[in-house]
Amino acid sequence: MSPRIAAGVVASALALSLASSAGAHAADSYSRSVPLAQTAVDSSGYSALSGMPGVPAVLKAGFSKIKINKGKPVSVKPKASAAVPYTFTVTHDSTVNVHADDFLTGIEIYTGSADKPKNPVASWTDPECEDATTTAYVCTGTIKVSPATDLDNAAAGRTWHAAVWAWVLNGQDPSSKNFKIGKTAYADHVGATAPTVLRHATLTTDASPERVKKGKNLTVSGTLKRANWNVGNYSGYAKQKAQLQFRASGSSSYKTVKTVTTDKFGRLKTTVKAAKDGSWRYIFAGNATTSKATSSSDFVDVK
Repeated sequence: MSPRIAAGVVASALALSLASSAGAHAADSYSRSVPLAQTAVDSSGYSALSGMPGVPAVLKAGFSKIKINKGKPVSVKPKASAAVPYTFTVTHDSTVNVHADDFLTGIEIYTGSADKPKNPVASWTDPECEDATTTAYVCTGTIKVSPATDLDNAAAGRTWHAAVWAWVLNGQDPSSKNFKIGKTAYADHVGATAPTVLRHATLTTDASPERVKKGKNLTVSGTLKRANWNVGNYSGYAKQKAQLQFRASGSSSYKTVKTVTTDKFGRLKTTVKAAKDGSWRYIFAGNATTSKATSSSDFVDVK
């Protein structure tokens, strides 16, 4: 393991290792200069949480403008990882050299409270950072959220938070057995708002027959599914309302015709009178756990 990756692993763990005295903050947003509670250090000087001696010194740095996915919900499919962009600003003292090789910074998202986090997801690649001013360092990057390793269905719709950290190693190699955390300096901000992670939804529409006489019945079917992260595929979404919409040939907009409810398998089916040529589609507005979805349109030729 490279020194930078080793440092990132430890720093991400530190950001969420609040121990008992910090647990009172729960999911509140707050900043800390020393991540490990003093009560977590035993008589040998080793932290029970990190397994390394001492606690870091105060790093004169703070964090602001923390934004993940531009504040929008993250829709995750059943197998493919979602690339989630983020940005944050490190405001630092003039004595802090943010361009040094041993200055590290990163971000992690999680559900639950900071002292009892669930579904922690860290960015394992360095962010791209540049100076906004002599004391403001703007960082951007991407967190990859994997449904196979990071999520379960219960995580959908939960409140998510972010932990941002900065660590100065002072020339040490964190993968070395001689590494001493007490010779480093550290700061973080825990509990920042992160967007909701949603189960990705898909929707289909099939209007038949596709050539029909005016005034005759037209059957419009479809299926609403959503990502099942527990098993890695899409499952039918039962008892959900979808709007059936129609756009006449020559028109630029759809109009809602009726609302249809899915059956226990996520299937939609309704009958309408064929009046004119045009395209049919279903739309699902989404909800607290599942993304919105719009089907492809299906054209019907009315004679």
